[in-house]
Amino acid sequence: MKGSRHLCLGFVLATANAAQADIQLPLLAAGEQTATQSQPNADYNLPIGPWEAGSLPTLSLIGPLQNAAWRLAEQGADTRDLMTRLRADLAAQGFQPMFACATDACGGFDFRYELDLFPEPDMHVDLGDFRYLSAVRGKGSNAEYVGLMVSRIGATGFVQMVQIGPATGTPLQTRPASPLAPSSSPANAASPSETSFGQMLAGQGHLVLEGLEFASGAAELASARIVPSLQALADYLKAAPSTRVIIVGHTDATGDPAANVALSRARAEAVMARLVGDYGVDAAQLAADGVGALAPLTTNQTDEGRKKNRRVEAVLASTR
Repeated sequence: MKGSRHLCLGFVLATANAAQADIQLPLLAAGEQTATQSQPNADYNLPIGPWEAGSLPTLSLIGPLQNAAWRLAEQGADTRDLMTRLRADLAAQGFQPMFACATDACGGFDFRYELDLFPEPDMHVDLGDFRYLSAVRGKGSNAEYVGLMVSRIGATGFVQMVQIGPATGTPLQTRPASPLAPSSSPANAASPSETSFGQMLAGQGHLVLEGLEFASGAAELASARIVPSLQALADYLKAAPSTRVIIVGHTDATGDPAANVALSRARAEAVMARLVGDYGVDAAQLAADGVGALAPLTTNQTDEGRKKNRRVEAVLASTR
């Protein structure tokens, strides 16, 4: 875990842990498990409300935790359908919903980045299309809790769910629901999106700018709509005027390498122009470049892998 940040949302199949083997979700059993994690006595904050006014309501839990992610091929055309099926299977096994939301109603970018999710390619979250559910089964120290995140890329679904409890030996401990404290210096504090984006960018050095749409083989952005990741980057750069970022375009390995480099650079330049023209970012804080297929996130041998590799990233250029 990252300090007080929230563990990614995971689930464990029956073979993973005998103490937590009684939850059966057929949709996940038919998918490919991409990552797993367990802790015998975790301290975990379960979201039970949307991100609002710089805080996230949570229920603090201490107990055994299991966490995993899945890729569901040809199952991700509709996140509503995915969540409905998973929620129904949980309800059939006695779980009662505590909180459910979709994308903007969750808190959008800020809600997603309060969850310490498994990184690409194990877990993918489309900032414009994700759903979350927290649920409980049982009462008191014998209760079990789950938190579920669902998203997609194309026709491939992605799921993470955390399960905490039931306790084996020491009873599961709970604390009252509480909001995370907002920034302590209102006069100078960044907005939630500025803080979240800045923390992620500083910690990783680069972030994929989700939600960008390009026509096949074209450099122009396909839509003039507001893109949450571009808005978050713009807010961050305006709050940190000494920071410089390089917008870097990437392609898959299909086609001529030289043409791919040119296309990736042109797409990066289009994103930079959008940031300056529509979001008011100082051009002096930005540069654009493209590397074609030279830095893939994952394999180029599958349609899904090629989709992930076709991306634009923000790369932190500042050293302090």
